[in-house]
Amino acid sequence: MEKNQYTKQHLNSRLLLLVYLLLGYISAQLHEIGHWGAAKFLGIDFLLGFNRWQILSESSKWQRLAITTAGPLMTLFLVVIGLVIVYRMKDLFSKRIGFLLVIFNSWIALIPHLMFFKWSGDETWITYYLNVPEYLVRVPLILFYFVALFLGFKKGESDFRNSKWIVALFLLPIGVMALLYAVDIFAWAEVGQGNFMFQPLFGIQTVVLAMNTLITLLFLYFLVKNKGSFAQGSISRSKV
Repeated sequence: MEKNQYTKQHLNSRLLLLVYLLLGYISAQLHEIGHWGAAKFLGIDFLLGFNRWQILSESSKWQRLAITTAGPLMTLFLVVIGLVIVYRMKDLFSKRIGFLLVIFNSWIALIPHLMFFKWSGDETWITYYLNVPEYLVRVPLILFYFVALFLGFKKGESDFRNSKWIVALFLLPIGVMALLYAVDIFAWAEVGQGNFMFQPLFGIQTVVLAMNTLITLLFLYFLVKNKGSFAQGSISRSKV
């Protein structure tokens, strides 16, 4: 009985980690979709890759500000949604999804801010367009995401506060983003070479659109098929 229970818990931990990776990839792409959606709403010609984007038509400073801001706002929105799920939903399945949303998006948002304000990302351009000191944008976001991490771990299962789980929860997002960064460099090089698979389709590189659709469908299928396993049992004895 003990052996069967351990195996069940071990499989449960693997399910959680796989869901975390897939959910993290989708979250990162939703951040980019935020930029794309703002550009489309403003009627700006735009090309989206895996991790970067380009404005291809004339645009005002305020239009560029809106497009740049939309990505960080999407990430912030995902964290808020995750916290609402963790604190309001009762079933284990929903609470685990909410927890993973909070941790991945808060941590990935924090990393650039913690690089001693040297990371040239969306927030750097936001402060440039607003013509304000960078700390006025970064410091409130740093405080928000630290609080979100604290609230997520506080309300999430105590098992996630195990040292091995903490290491996994913080290292895996870095791996996801590093992979996206590397693939993005390759994708933009292929755009420059005129590779038809990387040309725009609705303002998104074709391969990005195909990959995002495939992974989203895989994620949904995986959740539906394994919802019972994902939403049961403790992970306290699981190997990460």
